[in-house]
Amino acid sequence: GVLLVREGVVASATPPLQHMFNYPYQLACPQMGARSDSPSSADRFQVELRVGDVLVLGSDGLLDNVFHEEIARVVSANSGEPARRIAHMLAHRASEHSGDRTYPSPFA
Repeated sequence: GVLLVREGVVASATPPLQHMFNYPYQLACPQMGARSDSPSSADRFQVELRVGDVLVLGSDGLLDNVFHEEIARVVSANSGEPARRIAHMLAHRASEHSGDRTYPSPFA
């Protein structure tokens, strides 16, 4: 999914693409024999960006474990940091939440 973080809040987010609960669209190499959805099944969208906007692209590993508002807080609190560092912070947060049985994740 894609989140647009603007001025500390999620201004826009793509909806999850899934066939049904817990069955998201999949992209894979057809040569590997894996079942896959066609790239033409993907959403296409346009959004007008402003100076200071941040796009966060994440898989279900991030978006199933970290609420959008928390992602926006991490991005905003670290706006002077390189994108790679923020990505690592978000990945670490997702990993921590995924192992916490008491955390009420977005997926729960």
